[in-house]
Amino acid sequence: MFRSFGFDDEYDDGCPGNLSRKDYAQTRIQALNGSEALKNLLEEIVRTSHFAAKEIELKDRISAIEHCNAVIRDDGYCFQLLDEQYKVVDSNQIEVEEESIEIHFRRIRELCLAEIEAARFTIWIAVAWFTNRNLFESLVNKNKSGVNIQLIIIDDEINRNTGFDFEAHFETYRIKPSGRFGNIMHHKFVVFDLNSAIHGCYNWTNKAPHNKEDVSHSKIRKVAEDYAGRFIELRRDARS
Repeated sequence: MFRSFGFDDEYDDGCPGNLSRKDYAQTRIQALNGSEALKNLLEEIVRTSHFAAKEIELKDRISAIEHCNAVIRDDGYCFQLLDEQYKVVDSNQIEVEEESIEIHFRRIRELCLAEIEAARFTIWIAVAWFTNRNLFESLVNKNKSGVNIQLIIIDDEINRNTGFDFEAHFETYRIKPSGRFGNIMHHKFVVFDLNSAIHGCYNWTNKAPHNKEDVSHSKIRKVAEDYAGRFIELRRDARS
């Protein structure tokens, strides 16, 4: 990697100068300090294509970004996600998005439909039951536009008899009841673009709009990432 940033090192017998990998990396980074090449090096390290396993990409990549930002922010820089790649930018020029939490007791389906329409990259849904055609068709149309949609639901008669072929359109995981008491996946949340989340007691069913329901709409990156992390755990359990 360092050769692509101007170093002419040989690695036949380990790192040059018999340095440890850590010491070698530190000396080369110090040599690049203050140059445009260092910015390019940092961006190369966190390039999406380097993360082959998607489970690793979300957890470890975000963690690495947070640790790097804690270091370089003191110098006026930070990583920002631009066009699905992290770029080093001047932290003083970043427009800080307003963070908020809104509570909704009515028109929850309409809120979900609006957020589906606004999503640009990913929609990850974990709901116990999913029988609403409006929401299903909205997701199908969004999937056709290239947005990555993944769904986790319970593997039971209700979800099997919806008439919807979820697997034909989305990456779908059905979690079977388990344990002595037939425990089920009872979550109701959806994460949009790893930036916002809708979470509460609202299932995506035909009956839900007529119930007394509530959800929180969290426009807080940390909240969205926490729910995304939980989604990955559920997905991994469904695969095992």
